Order: sequence, then structure tokens, then C-alpha cells
Amino acid sequence: MPSSCAGYKRYKIKILFIITLLSIIRTAAGGPAAGESISLWDSLATDTPPSYTLLSSEPPQDFGHPQPGDLLFRMSCSYIPPRFINTFPFITCTKGWRPGHVGVYVGERQKDGVPYNVVEALNDGVARRLYVDLHSFGPDGLYMGAREPHSGALTKEQRQIVVEVVEKAAEAGTGYAWDKLWTSPIPILEGWRGDSVKGGGASSSVNCVGLSEMAYEQAGVNNGVGLVTDFEEGNAQLLSYLTPAEQYMKTRPASGYFISGRVVDAEGRGVGGVHLVFMLKHNNDHRFEVLTNENGYWQIDRLGREWDVKAEKEGMIFTPAVHQVYWRFPPESSIVLPPPQYIEFRAVATGDGVGQAVMAGNN
Repeated sequence: MPSSCAGYKRYKIKILFIITLLSIIRTAAGGPAAGESISLWDSLATDTPPSYTLLSSEPPQDFGHPQPGDLLFRMSCSYIPPRFINTFPFITCTKGWRPGHVGVYVGERQKDGVPYNVVEALNDGVARRLYVDLHSFGPDGLYMGAREPHSGALTKEQRQIVVEVVEKAAEAGTGYAWDKLWTSPIPILEGWRGDSVKGGGASSSVNCVGLSEMAYEQAGVNNGVGLVTDFEEGNAQLLSYLTPAEQYMKTRPASGYFISGRVVDAEGRGVGGVHLVFMLKHNNDHRFEVLTNENGYWQIDRLGREWDVKAEKEGMIFTPAVHQVYWRFPPESSIVLPPPQYIEFRAVATGDGVGQAVMAGNN
């Protein structure tokens, strides 16, 4: 499991606890999306200052359906080093935002033949990582899902900018903001303020939440404010700083998109009972199926990610051979192109074998 983005040391627990107590005297200005299982204590303690929780929270029922530019979140497993938990079974792992982690989903991509789908700031700097099953972004029940702003899904132009910003940081080998933590006038408290971890100042280094917040600001989310206000980031006052938990509270499960289609025969009549096998782009072993109804129609109300999909039915082949439902960004295309919302296959009876058509979609 990747290191938590804030990288706190054990001796800081008392400082964090004291400041957390100060936070719960404030009235929570915001909260989770409707139906999400986050306690009142979490709402109070996550709202700034100081932007982290005192008690744990549970994963949501809706993990979202990401598209490029959406955020992935996970909690952390207390401050207790894993070696102690493994050595002393009576020590349990308490799940909560201590400090939590966030990464940016960029689509199912490849770099020099190596697949990846998330750009995130880890202890060694900004990196491209692959999570075939997105739940592995936060294993052992720590995954908190894919999220989009409360204000609404990103536009296609905003998605392009967010992806470009984080890809540029990865390509440049941008370092982790350890320097900001230890060289700040007030270490720990001031070192994680928003302006300190978003690539500002003399150093371009970032932490995980600084990378995503920087990208959202440059994409003009909430009129350029990003997810978290300047005050809440701690840039204008002391007892606050930018954290993944705070970003999470400003977001909702990623809505994905609607996609549907039909399979017809040579005369245009619907063909029922066709299996559409969705296989993850670049990782075809990760798959699921959809079945056409008696009139050849199928639909999925919420999809995310990118998929290659075969159409299969005994005794038929399908044309065209490939339908790609991917996000297209420049320079691959002249403009940003979202996945199509409707796809049609044509079936031909052959008497020998199954369909060979391939298309793509999102989960």
C-alpha cells in the first residue's frame, strides 16, 4: 500500500490531537453527500480548522465511477506502525483520516508500454501507478472511492487540464514536499498549508493533496478556487492546512456517464441474448458482462474508466470488429472527445463460432 501522503511521525500525535480538539468547537460548514456514512464527529473535525478527523469513518456505499480528472481517496490505518500490529495482535488498526491519501485518475493509459491509470504524489515524488481494481488504491477497507466536486462533474475541458497538469508533474519528476515540512517557520503546522504543498515558492515540490488541488485550481474548478478555499487551506490563518479529508468533504461520488447500444442483424432487426464482455483497456483479464434484451438493446446507467468489449453469441460474428469508447485528448485528437453514448453492432449468422466484435466503455 502506498505511503500516506502527509507522512506524519509518531511524535506529532499530541500536537494533532490538541489542534483537533480546537476544531470541534466550530460548527461544521459542510458535510458529506446525502447517504454517506460519515459521523457528525467526522464532519466537525474535518471542516477546517484544522482539517483532519478525530474519529474514524467508514467507506461509502457508492464508490463512484471515475472519468479522467476525477479523484480517488483512501483513509489511513491509524498511526500505529504495521510492524507493531503484526507483532501484537491485540493492537487493532483504526481506520480514519490520519492523514489519508488522494490521487488523480487519468484514464487507462500507457507510458513506454507500461500501463497506468493514476498519477499521485508519494514519498518519493509524483508517480504514475496502475490500480487494475481501483479498490486496491485503499486496500483492507480503506478505499473511499472516486469523487467529483459537489458543484458538479468536471467539463471535458477541465478534465483535459487536470490530466495535463498532473502528467506534467510526473514527467518532470516533481518531488514530494518534505522540504516544506521541515523548513517552514512553524514546522508541521505551517508546512502543510496549501501554498506550501501546491508547487509554489522556490520549490516545485507537492504532496498528494497539493497536487490534486493545484490541478483543480488551474482547471478553473469553482471559479479557480479549487475544492478548498484559501482560508481553509491555512494560507490566511494558522490553525489549518490542506488535507485529503478536507477535499473529500468537498466532493461527491463520481457520476460517470450513461452508455447504451443495440445489436441488429443484416435486416436491422434486434438480436437478443448477445453477451457484451467488457474488458479493461490494457488489462483484459479484468472484465464484466452485459446481455442484450429480446430486441437487441442494452444500457448501463453509470459507467467509468475505459474498456474493450467483445460481443459474443454462438453461431454469429459481429461487425465492425472494433468500437472504441475512450476519452480522446489532444494531441490524439484535435479537440477533447468524450466516449460516445450509443453504439451499434451488426450480427451475421455463420453457424461456426462466436462474435469477434470489440468495443470499449467505462466502469
